[in-house]
Amino acid sequence: MPDSYEESSEHPREPLVLELNGTAASKMRFLCVSQRADWIGIALSTALSVLGILVVLFRLLRPVGIPSEQSVAVLPYPERPLGTPPSAPLAIHFFSPVMPPTYPTSLAPPSLDLTTTLSRPSPPHMPYLIPPPPSEQNVKADPDPPDNVTNRQDGCKAVCSNGGCMPTVYIIGSQKGGTTSLFDHLESKGFCGPRHNDGKESHYLMSTSEHPTRYGYTHIFPEHQCASGCWIDATPNDLPNWQSPITLTELTTPRERQLARFVVVLREPVARDLSWFNHRKSLGGCSYCGGVSGLSYPEYAQKQLRQYENCHPSLGISDARFEMCPPFGEGILYGAYWPQLRHWKKIMPESQFFIAQTEWMLHHDRDFKKQLYKFIGIEHAAVTPDFPHTNALAYPGKVSMSSLSCDLVHTLHDAWDPWNKKLFEEYPFLESKLWSLASLPCTSSG
Repeated sequence: MPDSYEESSEHPREPLVLELNGTAASKMRFLCVSQRADWIGIALSTALSVLGILVVLFRLLRPVGIPSEQSVAVLPYPERPLGTPPSAPLAIHFFSPVMPPTYPTSLAPPSLDLTTTLSRPSPPHMPYLIPPPPSEQNVKADPDPPDNVTNRQDGCKAVCSNGGCMPTVYIIGSQKGGTTSLFDHLESKGFCGPRHNDGKESHYLMSTSEHPTRYGYTHIFPEHQCASGCWIDATPNDLPNWQSPITLTELTTPRERQLARFVVVLREPVARDLSWFNHRKSLGGCSYCGGVSGLSYPEYAQKQLRQYENCHPSLGISDARFEMCPPFGEGILYGAYWPQLRHWKKIMPESQFFIAQTEWMLHHDRDFKKQLYKFIGIEHAAVTPDFPHTNALAYPGKVSMSSLSCDLVHTLHDAWDPWNKKLFEEYPFLESKLWSLASLPCTSSG
């Protein structure tokens, strides 16, 4: 045998052919498919991991802004006012909507009893007129109404869609400050209130029982149940309620916020508090009367003072103290208007607020009405004299300011005085003798 094998013509080199039987071939194919599946799984796992990282980064880094024109999103607390002033020029400036800084120079007429309750008894309950909700509860808002949306151009400019309307005028406070008299007057001019509760106050924006929806709010202002199309929500609890302006922002488009007008009438805090006490006493066993049950007004006032003095006194006169000590319908801070207005103005443009004193509204009603009409877009309406004095309630045991001891009245005035000073610094036109200690009648004995 030769030492090496050399290819020759007699012995050509044959290619090596590997022949596999059926079982071996199947195993080979399985191994190839399995390896390919492993690579696909690794690729998908990597892609999902990268996607998860991108989602987390997006949530952390996305800017906080205004809801888009196509939808209404739930917003966090905004850092700057939303929306812009309306294109139509206003004839009055925010800081002088109702009177010059020099007004007034004299006290209120003696005949006016500032302890009189300035709201009306609730009429018979009006049933809810909200139709069954559609499949999508929170109906998207239309920034520019399409053909099926009514855009009224008769002054109040209410925008309606899906059968409901977003109010354009909001009387947000103050409670027992004459908001019912003001609402009744505007109602006589064609404005319409919500079609539930007492027909004046919706209490929808301040509700915490369930998440509010745009559909739910607009459908208590049904489009075809107000001839003028001018809807108004006159819930005076909205002013001190921290949630109300935030909820309103969540439910409205930027365009609707531009159309909104906010009316605020502020009453001297001691007189307002006494009127609120009398109001709850007159209702007897109402659901929110527990704070006055079985108490005289001096006992009730001392209870309020103790709660106020014990609630974060180190925070002093500040927004933080108001936020940490929510008034819940009563208390010293319910009459602290300065932080309440500041909170609203952080969310809504200041040019869309009309602020006045209750006392000035009542004594100079014609001047007040002229400027109010211009502010809400009904400047051509005839100015009728006098506000309706809707409910000078009389009931056994009603407390008058003059029956209170001067010591108590002075103590209450001193508690509100630093808050009032902050208010007057920001709104000089509100400072007047009508809110001075000398304007509060009391008795030196007792």
